[in-house]
Amino acid sequence: MISMKYNGPIFHKSHKNFQYDRKFQQLKAILTDKNYWPEGNSDTGPNGYKSFVYEMKDAINSSRNITPKMHNAIYGIVKRYIGATDPVKVQDRNKRIEIINDKLDVVKNKLILARYAKSTEYGGISFLDSIAQQVSRTGRLSIRQKEALNKMHAKASKRIKQK
Repeated sequence: MISMKYNGPIFHKSHKNFQYDRKFQQLKAILTDKNYWPEGNSDTGPNGYKSFVYEMKDAINSSRNITPKMHNAIYGIVKRYIGATDPVKVQDRNKRIEIINDKLDVVKNKLILARYAKSTEYGGISFLDSIAQQVSRTGRLSIRQKEALNKMHAKASKRIKQK
């Protein structure tokens, strides 16, 4: 995490967005953090998150009128950055991902032990792999994903007991 220390105002007091001076400096620092923006990341494209952060920084700098929606977005960017670079939060997120991946492995093993037709087994494993990718990105499962995983586990367990 780079320093988010406030070094005093950059803008003159007569600047239209003087009250966003600190946020401007924070956005500038976020955009220069190489660890936060890994190379080859899809978020850095022309329609990605990084270009959005640039737009918010430029809006402040160019004295553009900051709407309430833009205000919330700017504060959200800084909050998200701090959350993503806070070692305690990163550690908690990694623990959560590990726990979810362990549960996905249990479901995958049940699926294999149930001895479904190969096409059914491959479809299930493919689904579990896509969920694992999403979990590594977000660190969470949706309620519907949890329900689907529970159904898969219950169905495979029932099939194993029948054999």
